[in-house]
Amino acid sequence: RKAEEAKNTKREASIKALEEKRKNSITKSNEEEKDMSRMRSAIQDAIQEKKRKAEEIKKAKFMANMKAFEAKRNEAAAEIRVVEVERKKNEERLRGEYEARVAAENNKKLREEEE
Repeated sequence: RKAEEAKNTKREASIKALEEKRKNSITKSNEEEKDMSRMRSAIQDAIQEKKRKAEEIKKAKFMANMKAFEAKRNEAAAEIRVVEVERKKNEERLRGEYEARVAAENNKKLREEEE
């Protein structure tokens, strides 16, 4: 009878050990799965952050190009205004020269007619 009890006790201890081992295995597996999930999440976060920064850089480059274009456009507009002013001055000078020449010719003709 004592041998039977010892056998039962040994069997129960063996069952308990196996259950404990299984429980530890499941716990370990769950911990590993949580760790893997955290790692995947961290990787996704890093990828999203990298994409966000790349988009910021792209936007900043675009804005810099737009400002450079705007500056060149303003510079060209200023040059055009200067050329327009010079053109108008030249037109006025040429008109004045033409009118003076015509007036001189008219005066010459009048003098010739008077003589």
